[in-house]
Amino acid sequence: MIKHKSFTLIEVLAAIILIAVALTPLMYILAQSLRLSVKEERLTKVIFLGTRKMEDVFSGVVYNFTPSVDQGPVEFSDYLGYKYIVNDDENATIKTIAVTTWYDENNNDSVDSDEESVTLDTKICNRS
Repeated sequence: MIKHKSFTLIEVLAAIILIAVALTPLMYILAQSLRLSVKEERLTKVIFLGTRKMEDVFSGVVYNFTPSVDQGPVEFSDYLGYKYIVNDDENATIKTIAVTTWYDENNNDSVDSDEESVTLDTKICNRS
């Protein structure tokens, strides 16, 4: 007579419960890590796009100081969901320009407190 060694149902259930208890915190950590990764990726894009827009506005104002450069909110054509606003104080000698860039999660064209946003400011002097 051959005896087969095997696990009892209680041993199998105990092993499943131990694995579930061990994996639950790991799944929570993985989910948090994924959320943080998405947030950091959006913030990096917001900074990059804000810098790019500020350079565009700056180069335009350097060559033509007089008109207002106010814009927005406008969505970047190559980055859906990312928007910007350009504000100009319209000073005749020293312009203060602010570019606010953000990821608009709820598509309401305004910066909400839970959305990743960045505001870049610069001053440009009229040399003529």
